[in-house]
Amino acid sequence: MVCDRQLNEGWYIAKHQGEILRMPTSCPSALACGTSGGIWLNGEHPTDVNTTITVNACRRGFTSDANECCAEMIPIQVKNCGSFYAYNLKYTTGCSQAYCFGSHNCPVTTASTTTSTTTSNVVIVPDNKTMLLSTVATSHGQNIGDSVCMNVTALDGVSKRGTGCLGTELSNMVCDRQLFEGWYVARHEGKLLEMPTTCPSMLSCGTSGGIWLNGNHACPQTTTSSTTTQETAADNASSVSRIDLICSSAVTINAISKRGTGCMGTELTEKVCDRQLAEGWYYAEHEGNMTNMATSCPSIMSCGTAGSIWLNGEHPYEVYKTVAIDACRRGFPADGNECCVETFPIQVRNCGTFYAYYLRYTSTCDQAYCFGASVLVHGSEGFDTTLQVTSLVQLILDHDCRTINGFEALVEREWLQGGHPFADRCSKSAFAITKQRSESPIFLLFLDCVWQIWQQFPCSFEFNEEFLVLLFEHTYSSQFGTFLCNNEKERKECKLSSRTVSLWTYLARPEVLQKYLNPMYDPNPRVIWPSVAPQSLVLWSGLYQRSIIDQSKQKEAWQEVSKIREYDKELRSKVTKLRRQLASLEREALGVGLILPSELGVDCIPE
Repeated sequence: MVCDRQLNEGWYIAKHQGEILRMPTSCPSALACGTSGGIWLNGEHPTDVNTTITVNACRRGFTSDANECCAEMIPIQVKNCGSFYAYNLKYTTGCSQAYCFGSHNCPVTTASTTTSTTTSNVVIVPDNKTMLLSTVATSHGQNIGDSVCMNVTALDGVSKRGTGCLGTELSNMVCDRQLFEGWYVARHEGKLLEMPTTCPSMLSCGTSGGIWLNGNHACPQTTTSSTTTQETAADNASSVSRIDLICSSAVTINAISKRGTGCMGTELTEKVCDRQLAEGWYYAEHEGNMTNMATSCPSIMSCGTAGSIWLNGEHPYEVYKTVAIDACRRGFPADGNECCVETFPIQVRNCGTFYAYYLRYTSTCDQAYCFGASVLVHGSEGFDTTLQVTSLVQLILDHDCRTINGFEALVEREWLQGGHPFADRCSKSAFAITKQRSESPIFLLFLDCVWQIWQQFPCSFEFNEEFLVLLFEHTYSSQFGTFLCNNEKERKECKLSSRTVSLWTYLARPEVLQKYLNPMYDPNPRVIWPSVAPQSLVLWSGLYQRSIIDQSKQKEAWQEVSKIREYDKELRSKVTKLRRQLASLEREALGVGLILPSELGVDCIPE
């Protein structure tokens, strides 16, 4: 039967025997569309060209279901591309479900052919997308100028998705569980198919849960092949759909870890090369954070290449606005204008939370686009607020700094190796002799700021409150050598590495570390934005009032939370194991004919 469990999310068309098919808009029969759950369109297709609408698709259930024609509703997008319809489909939740297209019967043979005119179970690769759509446009006398319609994917398994194809007739049902979200068209035997807008019959569309369009399609309108007409039609499309087309279709650029202005090409065995970069919209994401293109002249041999390309202008401030800006290639001192020896016109779009860039391949392999920038923060001697700012910025931006090892590395890098004078600032420590005029609880202020963020995002930190209190106590206790002396030079002269024990070594012991782990920790790779409103800042009673407030009840509560989390993990592991055993037993029962495909309880359980 047809199974859309593995369908890649995206835009699709359905083509069968040279005809582009539509998704049916009426309820298919049971076990139709080559599956036990045929999915049909419970609505009409959009009538206006280049218009995108959201319609509820319905999965065909069984007679035992309360609403057999619409046992489950699945919202999808449908776009009128003039001569055909494109469908933005997602993978299905079960392998006995598939999208219905057309009303044809099951193919006589299940063997796949290799010709592009008859094969309907092959996903068209990017190089073939344009060829497929060009054929469609030519045969209908239209010039398709819309970015969605030019980038739809041919939906696979179309020959099994017809409302007249019962899942009981197929050895493998259609499964849309792995379908990539995006725009799709359905083509079967050369014809473009539409998604059904009426409830399909039970087990139609080649699955046990056919999904149909609970709405109306648009009536295709006659348009000229003039480029001007197509551009006007695109301009008249709703702004929301145009925004989604650019920002949602942008892809991440490769080798982002090497494109920073602080990454020198001389340090890399393999430099970044954009000679083979495919033209299109890109965004840059590094370790879960969005990165912008550099807007200042980078140094020589930076960005992991010999000819780094940077943005000679500002990013657009207005959301969803696209501007054309010249990018510059960095040259060498021998060049007349080393910062801009060559210009590249590119487009930049403000997508709200990130910027998208329309880039082209470079002329040579020693050129690449720059993303990200190293920041040098200078602080005057005697002022320690710089360390607080740089440390807190990293804590907010980099999720790794919110882990125990990452936070230890942050303190070591920014405070210890950065030269914070702990001996002078913490003059009341056991190591200090007399009170110094330079005494100031700067590090305590930093820990307080960290706790303020921690109490706003308690699940984003691997460590708990006790970990921060521990760091504060040992900046004064001198029990470990980590916070002794004023700088790295003094620590080496005092031979602290051999004469004392590091606090980080102590915390590395599993039995010690367990005490400082946050049982509610859920890794969050995104940037966190703490509130700075006065009402959001509270007294850190766990530190300042720890001697007068009984914290035993709070510790007991956290211990119970930790036990519950561990028990939850154990139960989840058992459930996964039982599901796999159940799936294995069902497959064995199905193989010997004890149960029908429609009676399968668990679909697509990984081995």
